[in-house]
Order: sequence, then C-alpha cells, then structure tokens
Amino acid sequence: MLGQHMEREIREQPSVLRNAAYAEALAPIKGREFDMVLLVARGSSDNAALFARYLIEVHLGIPVSLAAPSVWTQFGRRVRYRNCLGIGVSQSGAAPDIAEVLEALRQDGHATVGITNTAGSRLSQCVEVPVLLEAGLEKALAATKTYTASLLALVEVVRALGANLGQNAL
Repeated sequence: MLGQHMEREIREQPSVLRNAAYAEALAPIKGREFDMVLLVARGSSDNAALFARYLIEVHLGIPVSLAAPSVWTQFGRRVRYRNCLGIGVSQSGAAPDIAEVLEALRQDGHATVGITNTAGSRLSQCVEVPVLLEAGLEKALAATKTYTASLLALVEVVRALGANLGQNAL
C-alpha cells in the first residue's frame, strides 16, 4: 500500500511544480542584501538545504552555514550573526527546534524565511516570510512532492537573492 502512495505522489510532482508560486511569496526579501545565509532543517529537508547551500555559494558567493539547532535548544546559547538570512525548511512545519532557531534569529533582527507544506504550522507563523509549498497531503513514508517542491522553492530563494546582487543567478 505504501508503495502505491509513493508512486502516485511521484506522479503528482509535475503538477505541484507547475502550479508553484514561490517567487511571489519571496518578494519581501528581493530588495535586501545579506552577508550570510543560515539554513535550518532536518532529515530530507536538510538534504534540500544542502542543495541550496551549493546554489547560493556557487552562484551568489554568499557564505552559507547549516545550523546546529541543539546549540539553541539543548545548550541554550545564541549565535551572533551579522546581517543574516535564516531559512527554515520543514515539510510539516512542526519541528520545534527549527522554529526555535528561526524565532531567535528574528528576535535578533534577522530576516527569516520558512518553507513548509503546512499553513498555520509553527514554522509558517514564526517567520517573516512564509513560503507554502501547497504540495498536498503525502501518505507515503518518504517525502516526495514536498521534497521536490522544497528544491524549487530554494531555487526561487536564490533567484530572489541574485536579483539583490544585480545578477540573474539561475
């Protein structure tokens, strides 16, 4: 049964990507410049974040770091960043550690983007710029539509940041 769900969801990916309107959601960061980007994610979303790291560093030359949420959640520390864009990626938007990092970044005056499939989730509510994937419900265990939609949303982030630098990055 799970295999059938996964196959169906894989077949739904092209329509999810075709209907995506992520660039519009990212308009609030389009006119801004950042000295660095901090990516906050876990699991398959962390893999998507690694993809974004390569795109941002190779095409834009902006340094990127992948966050270690336990610094905030387990050790109770705040990392001092300067002019940082924090990007959280979580298909469910429910990961408390990802939201906690982004909440702290926002409290420290940094711009924040949250990429999630779940409207009203903690992630979508705690960031300055929520990007809803609108990929629909996934029943398969492995992320399918939400993973590829996350990749496209992250490409749109790079495009928005490239516009800030006067570059057509992708």
